[in-house]
Amino acid sequence: MARLNAGEVVPPDQYYMRALARFDAPAGPYDWLNKALFVSWGERYADKVVIHYYQVL
Repeated sequence: MARLNAGEVVPPDQYYMRALARFDAPAGPYDWLNKALFVSWGERYADKVVIHYYQVL
């Protein structure tokens, strides 16, 4: 974490970033998001975080 906090580029295989995601979408074409389960993993960079989401079927 110290390297990440210092802004260093740390390869994603050297830390663990996982999460579950829930959405609160309005009724309509995106309502399916409310009923789906998503898992994710993330990569942290000095200027951004990239999160990859996958729907569990």
